[in-house]
Amino acid sequence: MQATKPDAWEYKEYDTNNNLRARHVWTFLPDDLKYFSNLKDVHHIVITPMYKNEAQSQEYNKENKYSSKKLAEAFGGL
Repeated sequence: MQATKPDAWEYKEYDTNNNLRARHVWTFLPDDLKYFSNLKDVHHIVITPMYKNEAQSQEYNKENKYSSKKLAEAFGGL
């Protein structure tokens, strides 16, 4: 079975008190985290792979509620 490539990566950065300092969602995995050594008071970073679930996706469609065509049809074309 071939491993599925993640669709995104969740990045969480915590300080020494384990308080969340930063949280991002990336569409890429960084090549390196060299900047990690330059951060002060950072306890640890967690990068978690994320996979989309098409079965639970939700779709939203916006309809222009001020359509002049629909307004004319509603009032008999007057």
